[in-house]
Amino acid sequence: MRLFGKGPAAPQVHKTMPMDQIMRLAGEVEDIAQSGRVQAEALDDLSADLGVPREKLYASLGSSPHLELETEHPVQFVVCSGGCQQRGALVALQTLLDAREDRMEEGQPAFDVIPRQCLTRCQQGAVAEVRTPDGTAVLTAITAKSITDAIKEVLG
Repeated sequence: MRLFGKGPAAPQVHKTMPMDQIMRLAGEVEDIAQSGRVQAEALDDLSADLGVPREKLYASLGSSPHLELETEHPVQFVVCSGGCQQRGALVALQTLLDAREDRMEEGQPAFDVIPRQCLTRCQQGAVAEVRTPDGTAVLTAITAKSITDAIKEVLG
């Protein structure tokens, strides 16, 4: 696991979602929220209903400070979904969401995927925090492989 990486910023290789798309999707997510909280299953259902990739709905949730994802598991992967979109945050969200779904279908311990607008580690983006009952680790310049490795390390 690459923790607290130093060095040059990762290159900007991805496009950020347009702000109008983020705001439109944030409105859709707000419509399914109950008392400011959104369930992962409701996001998955909304994704299917709208024909929008889940990672885009999660990114829009991350831009809505008054909405919060309901957690179900003792382990959470918190992903920057603001400026880190330019450095692969949407790919990271997709990787995490797919891995969570696979683990749940196989009856393995799973985790929550929590988007945040910013984790204040822009130089090291895309970044994710891995929160466990034992503490928090930071994954920097995340890739699909580093995410998969972190899941195996934390959950087996």
